[in-house]
Amino acid sequence: MITSKEVIINEHLVTVVDVKTSDIELSCMSLGATITDLKTKDKHGQFESIIMQFEQLADYDHNPLFLNHIIGPTPGRMPAKDYEIAGDIITLDANDGKAHLHGGANGYCYHNFDVEIVKEPNLQIHFKKTFDDNIYPGEQAVHIIYTIKNNQLIIDFNASSTKETLMNLTQHMYFNLSGNLSTDILDHSLRVTADRHLALDENFIPHHIESVTNTHLDFREVQPIKTHLTPDVLNRPEKGIDNPLLFSDTHEIRYYDPTSQRQLDITTTYPCVVVYTDNHDNNYPFKHMSKRRLHSGICFETQLAPNGSLIDGVAGTTLTPNKAFNHQTTYTFTVNNS
Repeated sequence: MITSKEVIINEHLVTVVDVKTSDIELSCMSLGATITDLKTKDKHGQFESIIMQFEQLADYDHNPLFLNHIIGPTPGRMPAKDYEIAGDIITLDANDGKAHLHGGANGYCYHNFDVEIVKEPNLQIHFKKTFDDNIYPGEQAVHIIYTIKNNQLIIDFNASSTKETLMNLTQHMYFNLSGNLSTDILDHSLRVTADRHLALDENFIPHHIESVTNTHLDFREVQPIKTHLTPDVLNRPEKGIDNPLLFSDTHEIRYYDPTSQRQLDITTTYPCVVVYTDNHDNNYPFKHMSKRRLHSGICFETQLAPNGSLIDGVAGTTLTPNKAFNHQTTYTFTVNNS
C-alpha cells in the first residue's frame, strides 16, 4: 500500500509518501528527498523503526545532522576555495569551519523535489529536480528513485549536467537496528569489505589513501562496533568514526544487532562508503529518545570518494555533459537467528 499527502513545512509545499508492505514500512518526503521513517521486523515479527528520526517533519529542514537526507552534489568535506572546472571558476563556500560540507549552504538536501509514484512492477518513489542556481557549473538534473522490492530498499542515484561539473550523491540515513532506538549501536556488529581508507587532515578533509591494517578502521572481520571505539579513538577530534573507507573487490557491508536479530546487508556500485557513528551531541528532539545518547545511529554513506578529484589514486567526481551519473545502493533486511 502506498499513500501520499501534501503538507506545509516552513513555506514549502511538501509531498509526504508512506509505503507499507509485508516486509518494509517506509515514509519519505520531497524536502531533501528525506526518509523520515523506516521499519522492519525483529525476531518476533514486530515492526519497529530502524533509523533515527525527528519528532516533527519541520525539524528536518536545515538540520545540522543532515538526518536521512539525499546529499549532493558533493557529499563529505572539500577545501573551501576556488576551483577551475573546464574554464569556469567556482568558489566553494565554507559551511563547516574551513570545509565545504555536503554541497555547501545551498546543497541539494535543502531543496524540495518533484515526486512521482510508480506502483508496478515494484513500488517506487521518484524524486526529480533540476538545479541551476547553485555554485556548481551547468544545469544539474538529479533523479533519485526509492524502490521497495520484497525485503529490499533499492536507491538509484542518477544525474546529468549541461556543463562539466562535480557530481556525487549519497543517502545520509542514520541506522539503528535495535528498534525504536531502544539501545545505542555499540553492541551491534559490523563488517565492511574495505582494505583502505582516506586519511583526514585537521579540518576532517580527506587527502590521501592509507591501509586500514592495524587501525580502528579495519572492519574486514565481524566485530562489535564498540571494539573500534577505544578511548584513544573517542579522544580524537572526530570523537569516533567519521571516515571514508575504500572497498576492495566486493562492495559489501553487514550490520547486525544480536538482540533484535535484525540484519542489514548493503551492496553498492559505489567504490567508497563514509561510516559515521553519531559522535556529536545536539539538542534536537529525536523520536523514541527521551534523553540524548551518543552513538545512537550509524551512517553508511555510499558514494564516490569525497574530495576525490583532489586525491591521487581514486576516481574523481567530475561529470561531463556527454555522460550520465548512475549508481545504485541496495539495502537487504533479514532476521538472522543463527
